[in-house]
Amino acid sequence: MKIVLIVLVLLFGMNIDAQEVRKTTLSPWVNPGDKLISPDYPGGQAAFYKYISKKLAKFHLNMSFDVIVSFVVEKDGTLGDIVMMKGTGLDFDKEVIRIVCRSKKWKPGTLNGKPVRVGLSLPIRFNITESDY
Repeated sequence: MKIVLIVLVLLFGMNIDAQEVRKTTLSPWVNPGDKLISPDYPGGQAAFYKYISKKLAKFHLNMSFDVIVSFVVEKDGTLGDIVMMKGTGLDFDKEVIRIVCRSKKWKPGTLNGKPVRVGLSLPIRFNITESDY
C-alpha cells in the first residue's frame, strides 16, 4: 500500500496535511497474476489535493481534524457513491463531499487493460489555526 504525505499551503496560509491511502476494491474474480491499475486524477495526486485546498480556502476554522472520504471511480472516470466515512460533524463535511463530487473526471482504474469500478478512501488531515490566515 502506498502512503504519501503531502503538505499543501492554502490561500491565506491555511495548511492541509494530506495523507493518501488508496484502498482498492477487488472483486472475487481478480487473480493474483492480473494487472490492476488504480484510478488517477488528471495531473496526479498533488493536483487533486491542490484542487481540494483551493476550494476549501474559504473555511476559517481554528482546529485540527481528520476526515476520510470514500468514493468509487466509475468505468467512465466519474465519481459515485461518495460517503464521508469520518467527518467533523460540521457543514464542512457536506462541502468536502460537494467538492469531491464536482472534481474533474478521473482516469479510471483498469484490470488487464479494461476499465473497472474501483473504490478509494481518501484520508485528509487538516491543521487550521487563526494564525494561518
